[in-house]
Amino acid sequence: MSNWSHCCARSLPCRFEWQPAAQVTAGLLVLGLLAMLALMASAWPRPALNLAVCIAGLLAVLQALQWQRGAPLAFVVDRYQARASCDGIELEQLLLIQRCGVYVLRWRLAGRQRQCVFLPGQLPAAVISELHQWPRTPAPFHKGSGGGTIA
Repeated sequence: MSNWSHCCARSLPCRFEWQPAAQVTAGLLVLGLLAMLALMASAWPRPALNLAVCIAGLLAVLQALQWQRGAPLAFVVDRYQARASCDGIELEQLLLIQRCGVYVLRWRLAGRQRQCVFLPGQLPAAVISELHQWPRTPAPFHKGSGGGTIA
């Protein structure tokens, strides 16, 4: 996990770090292996099957390597001043979501949505508490949704 995480002093910002987890890398490789096995169990003709299995295996390895080589991200969250930053860059629309024990931290940066996944035990309880208390702003309506009007 991280070598530094500091949180919960009333006047100090909360600091924590995200790093790629080896468990996620292993999961990506296992999913690639399962995709290869599913292809081999299919009724594809042999020449197309060989090519598809090779492509699935190569894509799984490339995705796992790309994930593992991801640079660590240093977050600073100050909910009293309603400011959050990642590696010194201000973040917009910070949101912490919990799904099946896994925490997903989402934010907008330069108009694009980004996210980090934290496995159980990767975030200290003080950081989770601080992020749950982050001021939330309502998400804008999607342009194609009719603007939220009731017909």
